[in-house]
Amino acid sequence: MTFLLAPMLGSLVLVPLLLIAYLALSRRRARRVEELAQLGFAPTAATIRLRKKRHVPYMFFFVGLTTLLVALARPATTLRACRAARRVRGLRRVVCIGRAHAVAR
Repeated sequence: MTFLLAPMLGSLVLVPLLLIAYLALSRRRARRVEELAQLGFAPTAATIRLRKKRHVPYMFFFVGLTTLLVALARPATTLRACRAARRVRGLRRVVCIGRAHAVAR
């Protein structure tokens, strides 16, 4: 597999940086909650139950961002089915859908 825009893979450096920033903010929030608890403001039962669920949207965000950045690098490969499809005229459009350079030949 090759990447048509390999320098775009450098943007994957953003993902760990954003993850570190998210974890830092999360720890800061936990310290603030602890300070408020010492002042007499106790967290409610709903807050305690939602601690783990709070991270689920961010997990999806980071997975989606990583997928997007890899897709922007435009991975490319030649499939055996597309090579064989060049010989069979009607099959080419079915097997190699989305492969404009294979369909144009």
